[in-house]
Amino acid sequence: MSINIIRPGTKSTTKCNTCGCFFAFEEEDLEQVVKIEERTSGNITCPQCSDKKRVSFELPFVTTLINAQGQKKVVVAKYDR
Repeated sequence: MSINIIRPGTKSTTKCNTCGCFFAFEEEDLEQVVKIEERTSGNITCPQCSDKKRVSFELPFVTTLINAQGQKKVVVAKYDR
């Protein structure tokens, strides 16, 4: 048995450097957005402490997975819109 992604999601995740809040966001949540080819960067405001953080990711979907052993893996899923 295997699990397959039918359609990648649109949310990315990040961790606030100030308060440690781990939260999800979408491209529309970014401020001061800069796009270069498939890479997008912008400022995101932490929903807990309101600190601003610069994030950068590839569209349409980037996320960090954490397995049972606590190891992190960044996953980039691309698909044709």
